Amino acid sequence: MSLERFHEAQAKRWAGYDTALAEIRAGGKRSHWIWYIFPQIGGLGRSSTARAYAIEDLAEACAYLRDPILRERYEEIVAAVSEQLVRGIRFEDLMGGRTDALKLVSSLTLFHAAAEQLARSDPTFASLAQRLAALLGQTGGQGYPACDFTIGRI
Repeated sequence: MSLERFHEAQAKRWAGYDTALAEIRAGGKRSHWIWYIFPQIGGLGRSSTARAYAIEDLAEACAYLRDPILRERYEEIVAAVSEQLVRGIRFEDLMGGRTDALKLVSSLTLFHAAAEQLARSDPTFASLAQRLAALLGQTGGQGYPACDFTIGRI
């Protein structure tokens, strides 16, 4: 499946990447962008939007991270989430509730595995894998450990 769907969705004027990053930096998610900013493995979401932006498998997750724009944005917004947690904002509050907190953890689990796989042949992905592992440690400390469903699918 083409990654163009993520580029198009993230370019939206309302609820695109810029909105998502601004909301995280402001301390709380308010609009609807989780599916294409923090994609999850297929099989978790039932809505048409969740299915449209689902990542099919580990190979597609690796392709997502090989895309320079998508990787840069993912790294930037992951860093913003981590910064807010370090500042003391509760993870669930930052994400606007339990449902989107779980979606983000699923995404982190998926892309951590993808970054680790990519790092085996390209060491530039090692730092991303480490950052994602650290963020999963932060979320796990607040009751949101790595996603078992995602681990089972990859």
